[in-house]
Amino acid sequence: MDPRISLLLHHLTAAKRLAEKDPRHGMVAYLLELAIIEVEEECERQNSNQTDRSDDAV
Repeated sequence: MDPRISLLLHHLTAAKRLAEKDPRHGMVAYLLELAIIEVEEECERQNSNQTDRSDDAV
């Protein structure tokens, strides 16, 4: 995984943990969770595309 993506996930996760500590920020925590899921899914798609390209080259 790209180190920048890893750092992004780390920051999003830390922000979500902070938001979860205050019940008034429930929606913020939820939106951060959605962002985390989106980044993880995008990484999976990119890895899948790279694997598909490698298979095509063989």
